[in-house]
Amino acid sequence: MSTIDKMKKCVAEAYAVDASTITPETDVRKDLSAVSIKLLVLLSNIEDEFDVEITMAEAADLRTVADFAAKVDEKKA
Repeated sequence: MSTIDKMKKCVAEAYAVDASTITPETDVRKDLSAVSIKLLVLLSNIEDEFDVEITMAEAADLRTVADFAAKVDEKKA
């Protein structure tokens, strides 16, 4: 499974939406929810799934599912 597919799963679980509705261009704040607790859940899901940590400061600059996937790939490299 690709990073983007795993990321879509993490996002779907954090925001309680169907994974089939998530695309790489989905903006997690604008399209899903600006509630910060959901972002914390997403970051926890990412850490569990990918074994990398994205801090809140780093997440502030990330918008789309693709942005989060790229950050994971950067940290795993």
